[in-house]
Amino acid sequence: MKLRPERGRRPESVWVGIAPVRSRAIRGALALGLSCMAVVLAAAGGRALGQGQGRRGPAGDGPVAKGKPASKKAAGGPNARPPFAPGEVLPPVMIGRGDKDGDGALSRGEFLALADDWYDRLDVAKAGTLSSDVFATRFEGLLPGPGQGFGPSAFLAPGVFSAADVDKDGALTRDELRQTFGAWFDRWDRGRAGKLDAQALAAGLATAWPVVRFRGPPPAQGGPSDRIRSEIAKGADLSPKAPVKPVSAREEAGRFLMQPGYRMELVLGEPDVQEPVAIAFDGNGRMYVAEMRSYMQDIDGKDEKAPISRVSRHEDLDGDGVYERHTVFIDGLVLPRFVLPWDRDSVVSMETDADDVFRYIDTDGDGKSDRKELFFKGAGRRGNLEHQQSGMVWGLDNWIYTTYNAFRIRWTPGGKVLREPTGANGGQWGLTMSDDGQMMWVDAGGEVGPTNFQVPIHYGSFSLPDEVEEDFRVPYGEPLGLADFQGGMGRVRQPGGSLNHFTAVAGEDVFRGHRLPAELVGDWFFGEPVARIVRRARRVVTDGVAKLHNAHPKSEFIRSTDPLFRPVNMATAPDGTMYIVDMYRGIIQEGAWVDEGSYLREKVKQYGMDRITRRGRIWRLRYDGMEPDRTRPRMFDESPAELVRHLEHPNGWWRDTAQRLLVLRQERSVVPALREMAGNSGNRLARVHALWTLEGLGALDAGLVRAAIASDDPRMRIQGARLSESLHKAGDKSLASNVRALAADPDPSVAVQALLTLHHLKVPEAAAVIRSTSQKSQSRGVREIGPRLLQQPGNRDEFAGFRFTADQRRLLERGSAIYKELCISCHGPDGRGAPLAGAPEGTTMAPPLAGSPRVLGHRDYPVNVVLSGLIGPVGGKTYPSLMAPMGTNDDEWIASAVSYVRNAFGNSASVVTPAEVAQARAASKGRSFPWTPAELEASLPGALRYRPDWKVSASQNAEFAHFGINGTGFIGWDSGEPQKPGMWYAVEMPRPAALGEIVIESRAGGFGPATHPRGYRVEASADGKTWGPAIAEGRGDGPTLRVAPAKPVAAKAVRVTLTEPAADGAPWTVQKVRLYEAAKAPAPGSLEPRIGTLAMAEVLDAMPRTHGDPRRGERLFTELSCVTCHTVRRDEPAKGPSLAEVSKTYKRRELAEQVLSPSKNIAKGYATQVFALNDGTVFEGFVVRETPEALTVRNVSAQEKTIPAGDVEDRKTLAKSVMPEGLVANLTVKDFASLLDYLEGLAGPRDRADVRGPGGEERGK
Repeated sequence: MKLRPERGRRPESVWVGIAPVRSRAIRGALALGLSCMAVVLAAAGGRALGQGQGRRGPAGDGPVAKGKPASKKAAGGPNARPPFAPGEVLPPVMIGRGDKDGDGALSRGEFLALADDWYDRLDVAKAGTLSSDVFATRFEGLLPGPGQGFGPSAFLAPGVFSAADVDKDGALTRDELRQTFGAWFDRWDRGRAGKLDAQALAAGLATAWPVVRFRGPPPAQGGPSDRIRSEIAKGADLSPKAPVKPVSAREEAGRFLMQPGYRMELVLGEPDVQEPVAIAFDGNGRMYVAEMRSYMQDIDGKDEKAPISRVSRHEDLDGDGVYERHTVFIDGLVLPRFVLPWDRDSVVSMETDADDVFRYIDTDGDGKSDRKELFFKGAGRRGNLEHQQSGMVWGLDNWIYTTYNAFRIRWTPGGKVLREPTGANGGQWGLTMSDDGQMMWVDAGGEVGPTNFQVPIHYGSFSLPDEVEEDFRVPYGEPLGLADFQGGMGRVRQPGGSLNHFTAVAGEDVFRGHRLPAELVGDWFFGEPVARIVRRARRVVTDGVAKLHNAHPKSEFIRSTDPLFRPVNMATAPDGTMYIVDMYRGIIQEGAWVDEGSYLREKVKQYGMDRITRRGRIWRLRYDGMEPDRTRPRMFDESPAELVRHLEHPNGWWRDTAQRLLVLRQERSVVPALREMAGNSGNRLARVHALWTLEGLGALDAGLVRAAIASDDPRMRIQGARLSESLHKAGDKSLASNVRALAADPDPSVAVQALLTLHHLKVPEAAAVIRSTSQKSQSRGVREIGPRLLQQPGNRDEFAGFRFTADQRRLLERGSAIYKELCISCHGPDGRGAPLAGAPEGTTMAPPLAGSPRVLGHRDYPVNVVLSGLIGPVGGKTYPSLMAPMGTNDDEWIASAVSYVRNAFGNSASVVTPAEVAQARAASKGRSFPWTPAELEASLPGALRYRPDWKVSASQNAEFAHFGINGTGFIGWDSGEPQKPGMWYAVEMPRPAALGEIVIESRAGGFGPATHPRGYRVEASADGKTWGPAIAEGRGDGPTLRVAPAKPVAAKAVRVTLTEPAADGAPWTVQKVRLYEAAKAPAPGSLEPRIGTLAMAEVLDAMPRTHGDPRRGERLFTELSCVTCHTVRRDEPAKGPSLAEVSKTYKRRELAEQVLSPSKNIAKGYATQVFALNDGTVFEGFVVRETPEALTVRNVSAQEKTIPAGDVEDRKTLAKSVMPEGLVANLTVKDFASLLDYLEGLAGPRDRADVRGPGGEERGK
């Protein structure tokens, strides 16, 4: 008898746990090992994942003999029944519990009462519904005590649940259980005796549900979520698969599918680099690698922001293309965002969740930085690491650009770093630059790919219709069958399981090298690490409009059959080839998108992707017959004149680096040589670099720029217009007329550039020139881009002065920049949600903000969403894009973002102040998990909507008073005369309400003085006639008067009376009144998220700072049946690991992880083993003692059995812990904290000690 799967069988009854085995006894033993796992069935009638329809016996090839027990002779044969038949186990349990009159049988009333009794004991959380995993976990508690072990529960719980889940929604209610028991009674009471005795119960239970069969893995913690069930319904295959295995670099190189003549050559790999995300080369060709060594090291991203990442430096000492020297230039970083080599001994870099950019300097020449200097302050943001700035590129124009940030920065010789606003670039990870100096961006979050490539970003953000060819955003990766995409089945191309749309484009390079075929130069390359491809795009400009084409239609430049190929960045290298950064790992998306209950998480687990980390490769792209340029750069050792000669180099990297070093050195001795090159070189690229180097040295003159504007080469004329901007800003405005003349240039691209420059410089009559040129031109580019320039926010007052103060306008303007940098990719430029490409029309990435009652309601709703994030359906719809927490940003940042969305897109609501954000932050202190909409709405005051039967009155202009209660903020009520004491404004509702907050907005100024109350008193009335004492009084200091009583005020009417005159003669206006009903106190714990709905990382992060009630924890310890396996006193015989001193072994976070993932680290000595003996019996448990002659096994009931070694025919160790992973899924965070409090209190003070395993061996932690 061997413990091996049964081959060639397709079971067609309920599947649970592990692969089918031949022996009936072994099936029973394995049931014991899996008994307290959460068992989930997809539906009743024997249907589960991949299951057939017929009812067959345990071996799958014979009908079940209804009501007829199988003989011992048939054990293990084709008609063998399960080891724990319901007709044997349940009748005595049911009669023992439900027989209240002692007649040995159950009446219908007693049977229904038993259903209620069972439900009360199962629904310990009083949630009103039971998921299948909670039911399975708790069902064991209904069975007899320790003598039964766990086996019966594993077999019986799935059957009872499948039969009782009447509507097949995966959740069991009390009514469903009662309905099922009633139907059973009516069906089993065949003699109509009105009673069910043990025999009748046994006969009925034998046919009540399909026979349980073992197969497949246990379901994920908490059972299949609604999201997973939805994907299964769409055809998702979540059945067990062989894990993906990493291969050597040599093997991976053989798995690339390249265009003819190309190949990949390894440059660096693990262990020299691990988790590489970006590369850059300094003036001597040394390669710097940013390594995110803490990125997603497990499925929950545990300790992801630990300071263990680094920037390493690698040197090719002999010019053979092999990097022999490896040093760690910067260590102890938190996920570095980029690296920009600065000079011989320093680089510029930035960490995740940082506000500032630093320069890291090696002062002693040992190859390691030992000094850190602030380079630029205020370039960062916080929150999800995928939504933070990356890349840092010194541009042709000597400005420095990053992704996300709607500004560019510039180094100056005095050390000051300038900042200038730009359009929102939409870029996410990495950026690149063309030979003409245009920065190129890719948008992953919005699933767009290349974005904002029409014009340089400092002129604004421009996207035009049809700017990419049809199907450009469709990747053509190799069909590997994994379908492991965040978007679920909606992003899967069938058959083959490849990605059907961009989701994670990253790390691009406009190739500018000289040792690959010339046809590649100027093409735009970027990775799609989810699709495992590198795309080659061609940017073709026609009639002034750029359009992108896939250079390899219906295919890709690089594909791979290795599922771990993750191209995240690339760069033109000094040797004239392209280097490609391959993170080579399993999980590529950050933990927020691999959360509990997500489709992607199941896919990661299905293929074991979470176990493939700490790797990474950097590849050199080669072409047959073309050798890399082995010239070793030595720019740090070269003279300025030698650097000037590099401006003529055919490789863009040499030109860029030489220009940057000349500007940083401020070497004015080369100005004559640069002017000669700029005016007379036959190499256009050399002329362009010479001109911009002169610009960076402050030596550019108008004559050279005019010559460029007058060039026969349209690309030189464009550079001339751009160069004129620097001189114009420096005070030389003489070139404006030359640029105006370019507006009539016959080349559409030149004409477009002229309009861009005129608008950017705000040249007088620029608007008239743009308007006239756009109307007369036949060029599509001019007709499209010209009018858009005039529609940009800078040309109109986005935030009217009469509504907002100067401080509020500053907040709103910053919020506008934040929205365009970060939020626009999901919520869209108009706030109506960015369309989800490839989905039905009207499907958006995220909920609309325009007109949203949640955005326009109480200010704390959007504030809390930004602070902590949001999960779950919004307005009855589920969206693919996660609202990640942004609470690590400061209060002013959040106030700016929230205020903007409340007053953009046609919205009108009060501006949120940083102080109000701080108040909300304090109120939610300690919260480490996202809100759900229902939970958040219930926690806040609710806006009372104006109705026509409300009475609105005022002491002056009473006939217009209603404009203040239902106005838009633009139209309101005006007193018509200067403020004076005794003026009043009142609102009366048809019935009283418990008011929790009152908000009254006035005009901020703009057309005169501010019109807010100079002094006020707010009163309430329960009947609309008698006014009580003032609930608030004081002096107004801004356009928003907000009154929040300490306790709710029962009021039918509210009145505001002025108490002071306006010294400046200002009238009083009421632009908008909002009354909020006080939040209703929810039942304790009723709105708290359950552990099973949260990502493990969220729970683990919350536990060290969250505490509950140890007494509650003790009750939970019993209710969850923990006492069945664990002891809490040293004098108890061990059944499973003793918890008496668990706090001396584990810190609180570690203890929480042990409970949530018990199989991750099974305590030494407690691995469950199954022993098949020669006589056909089976025993399972923990090995206490073992010698060559015999072994002693202790089961979960603390019973020991000594087995002669010769009696053991087979032996198997279970990979899963007996402890279920879903054990605490239905607990609230507070309840889980209470359980941990109880466990930590068992041993008193913690001082980290060893514990001993069941055999007395020491186990240290």
